[in-house]
Amino acid sequence: MFSEQYRNDMNERRLSDEASERVLTALRSEADTTPLKHRTPRWYRAVALTACAAVVLAVLFAQSVERPRISFYPEIENPSTVTDSFQDEHLTYTQAFALLDDLQMVNGDVITESDGDAELRGTFPSTAPAATNRTEYSGYKGATGSDTVTNTQYANVDEADVVKAQGGYIYVLNRAERRLTIYRADGENTAVVAEHEPTDGENDRLVNMYLTNDRLVILYTHHETAYVSGTAAKERGVGGYSYRDGQVYAVIYDITDPTAPHYITAYGQDGTLTDSRMVNGVLYLITAHTVWAADEENIASFVPRVYRDGEHTAIAEKALCAVPAPQTPDYAVIIALSVAGNTARLAEKAVLGAGGCRVWANSEHLVLMQHGERSVIQEIPLEDDTARREYTYNETTDLFLFDIENGTVTQTAAATIDGTPDGPFALDEWNDHFRIAVTCTVYHHSEHATVTRGTEHVTYVGTNSQSEQYNRLYVLNSTLHEVGRIDNMAPDETVRSVRFEGNIGYVVTFRQTDPLFAVDLSDPQNPTVLSALKITGFSEYLHPFGDGRLFGFGYAGTENGLNGKLKLTMFDTTNKTDVTVKTYLELPAEFHYSDALNDHHAILVDTARALVGVPLYTNNGLDYMLYHYDEENGFTPLVRCTVDNAQNPRGLFIDDYFYVVHQEGITVYDSSFAPVATV
Repeated sequence: MFSEQYRNDMNERRLSDEASERVLTALRSEADTTPLKHRTPRWYRAVALTACAAVVLAVLFAQSVERPRISFYPEIENPSTVTDSFQDEHLTYTQAFALLDDLQMVNGDVITESDGDAELRGTFPSTAPAATNRTEYSGYKGATGSDTVTNTQYANVDEADVVKAQGGYIYVLNRAERRLTIYRADGENTAVVAEHEPTDGENDRLVNMYLTNDRLVILYTHHETAYVSGTAAKERGVGGYSYRDGQVYAVIYDITDPTAPHYITAYGQDGTLTDSRMVNGVLYLITAHTVWAADEENIASFVPRVYRDGEHTAIAEKALCAVPAPQTPDYAVIIALSVAGNTARLAEKAVLGAGGCRVWANSEHLVLMQHGERSVIQEIPLEDDTARREYTYNETTDLFLFDIENGTVTQTAAATIDGTPDGPFALDEWNDHFRIAVTCTVYHHSEHATVTRGTEHVTYVGTNSQSEQYNRLYVLNSTLHEVGRIDNMAPDETVRSVRFEGNIGYVVTFRQTDPLFAVDLSDPQNPTVLSALKITGFSEYLHPFGDGRLFGFGYAGTENGLNGKLKLTMFDTTNKTDVTVKTYLELPAEFHYSDALNDHHAILVDTARALVGVPLYTNNGLDYMLYHYDEENGFTPLVRCTVDNAQNPRGLFIDDYFYVVHQEGITVYDSSFAPVATV
């Protein structure tokens, strides 16, 4: 049954907050608050505002009554702010430059190491070089079974990774050596069939890749160092500085014959890689491009460029737009590329002021999530020519919604919410509503001021700072208007992992113990907590594991906090009003970290085979562990594969064989999980 203690705590909290609401309503009518919009979350910068305090205090000291301090309660904060009647209006180049010119910190000359033409780096032969130790096996049976696919948020939306499998072949990127290796997966006869260097530039870095039908797409970045100097910088007393800028490229190959990848074309765009998605053969590539030194006479200095096989052009005016009141001189650049059939650039978009965003996407929509800040500053006059200045900062997230069906990129809505999401799994769409779980952080900072009458001299002494955190789950409609919310499911705890499954949401929060909440979202206007389960430690990643089961991977702990161990947990979600722990396994202390804690691509969750695979670090190197789950015995280790210091190991199945794949090679296991080959 649902925890009675939790119900009582929440009822008491509601009564307390209703009383507080009435008090605050009266206080607000007297309070002289001035909201200021900030984008940088470093609240302590507020201290710099004291230089302007004299004028403000001169006015405020005319008042004789001290106003009481306002307490801030999560449940009564302002709802999400939505840009009403949003239109996807474009900027002209002139408008874009004007906005950037206001934001630009230093004007000067840019001197780069290269010639500045940003040509396509690397060479792309028509076929891959001959493979090292290439061997043909006439006895190869072919692969008709189901290959393991990359672990993604949505089954119909692919995500890039360093290991991919398709049609009985395994593709592996070695980032350190800038090399692609292709293996024919044939159990104990598995062998390398091709090796290829997609780029040979010293400043190029392989990132990840996609497979779709008979196409391979490799993403790599190119960077160049530039130095900014000039008269304007010297006049402002600012010395020259260097920065790194560059491009991201998507190189497309025909892999009809996987032993000889055939280069087709390469697309690129300015910026550093933010994220990407593949939907029905369309690649959505998102980069962050910073403008360092805008020159009105040179469009390329303040408008992102797109590339194809060395040719480049500035993004068209009709594809330029800006966030409301941009605070940073950077763009989020979104390009839609058709990589199947006749390749083409289908759409482009550059959003000024949104370069620092995180990305969420399903098959129909893409959301950019940008960290921001909402602040309130008060001056409160006291007796004896003193005053108190109070700052309150709320961390916020700006949401920018785009339609991306059929290769389009059209912005349809924008909103600002309090709080920050933990990652893309914190956001989901269901029945035309978006649900997002966030951690809200509020900073309070106060200063006691002394003022000399008749002068503008102000001295601030006795500063005091504190912060508080709480959690929130929003329900937004298709235009990002808030229609429902749940506040502070676990007071003073932060959101650590989220998983949505239809009209049910699972949210893990943490301070010392791990509350797993099951939330009913079937009524968007009335989201309801169904159950609250508290156990030690917390799950960093959640994954549905068949009917009535939810898998969690994270940290173990005690009632007093974490104990340094990792943990596999299986939750019983059959009764949503009483979620329980079916079983769990604390891993040996020698396993102290896993890439899967921060990268869901690193974990294998195979519900059909009831298997879970994770890379685990020890003091001696890196192991890949495969566990089997059953209702009677819980989690049982099947495979422990030591991969030494190799990076990014992945576990995958092709037919009846299990492959542990990493940048240096493959270890093959048969159906009984006995090792049969190392390549």
